[in-house]
Amino acid sequence: MQLLFISGAEIFVILFVIVLLFGADKIPELARGLAKGMNEVKKVTSEIKREIDQNEVVKTVKDTTTEIQDSVKSGTHEITDTIDDVTREVNKIKR
Repeated sequence: MQLLFISGAEIFVILFVIVLLFGADKIPELARGLAKGMNEVKKVTSEIKREIDQNEVVKTVKDTTTEIQDSVKSGTHEITDTIDDVTREVNKIKR
């Protein structure tokens, strides 16, 4: 198994050093602290995403972007239709 480009032997050495530094009785406490920290990061990230989504400027930009995309698609369809019409007329003249 390769996790973050670390081999099994390297993981074993890291775990061994952690046990030596902190002792077996402190490891569960460290794991709980790490889990709490990760949960806090997830919570803050979710709050930031929610605030960005609720921001009126972001909503306006998203709406404008959607309108521009729709206009481009419409224009593309019109150009394609015009090219098809011209191609048909040219083919009629050739016959």
